[in-house]
Amino acid sequence: MPTNLERAEWAAAALRHFQSTTGTDDGDALPDLLCDLLHWSDREKVNFQNALDTARMHYQAECEEQNANDQQATLPPTVQNLIAALEPQVEITRRIIEAFDTDCLPETIEDLINTLGRRTESARTVLDAWQNSKLLAALRDVGDSLTAALKAIANAKGGAP
Repeated sequence: MPTNLERAEWAAAALRHFQSTTGTDDGDALPDLLCDLLHWSDREKVNFQNALDTARMHYQAECEEQNANDQQATLPPTVQNLIAALEPQVEITRRIIEAFDTDCLPETIEDLINTLGRRTESARTVLDAWQNSKLLAALRDVGDSLTAALKAIANAKGGAP
């Protein structure tokens, strides 16, 4: 996945090529290129405003993606590993829970499944919080959820944690 700096360099290369072809100076290069793109759009019957609106949406999405990647890159490797490990577990746990009809299960198994459900939601909260920069509180919640899951597992096995 290219970074926004790489994308900006591609644009700079295109602008340099435009300048070398047209002789336009640095101050007028971008407006002149945009003007020529308007002429091209007219000739090709392309809706320039729609293309510009789409470009703005792509720009916004790429900036958000880069910010999320930058935030993850600043996380300690152990937290990055935790996030990577939780993502597939969330989906697997959700599928296991949905496969059981909890009305027919013994209470300890039902408690275990419910605890796994809470763990799944807790993991999802971490993943969402990571994207919204609220990771520390979410990680504490995961710790509490994992403690509850271990107790439920021990109880389901008939012993104490």
